[in-house]
Amino acid sequence: MPTPPVSPTPTPTPLPPTPTPNPRPNVNLLFVTPPDWAGCVVCNFRWLTPPVYEFLSVLHPTQVAWAVANGGPSSVFGPIDFGLVLDGRRFLTVRYDNRSAFLPGTALGFRVETWVTTPGRHTLTVVIDPDGRIAETNEGDNACAFAGLWRTEGVTLAPPARPEEAAGSGGLTVVPLTPR
Repeated sequence: MPTPPVSPTPTPTPLPPTPTPNPRPNVNLLFVTPPDWAGCVVCNFRWLTPPVYEFLSVLHPTQVAWAVANGGPSSVFGPIDFGLVLDGRRFLTVRYDNRSAFLPGTALGFRVETWVTTPGRHTLTVVIDPDGRIAETNEGDNACAFAGLWRTEGVTLAPPARPEEAAGSGGLTVVPLTPR
């Protein structure tokens, strides 16, 4: 039986090198305090514009409001998570879908309703990008805290109707978020 002819092994065509992504981040998400706000994080038993602290109770939901700016030279694309931490323990994560882009030099306010169920003095901290998914030029400015006293008494003042759409506060758009 004759031996079949040997065909030469084809030489693969070299692929162009894969571009290496820029390892240096160009965004910096940081907390800001708008001129008419009491701090970069404000907690209250009801939502007011601008956010102010009046009273906190374990019998009422806690309205948490915070303001964030993009201090870097590039836009932020994709969702941005925020962790809510009570006395050092994260208890809630909320997400801003960021469907267009968070442009450099702009700021947004955010708010969420949550519950603190243990009376007493607490520190409620909001952390930007708590899982480190967004590379930033400064990761050290990603937390801001509010310290307050949650009481066991209630108040008779009815909370105002919550707006269904974003509410403005001194020119700042405030985006309502829901827990994930």
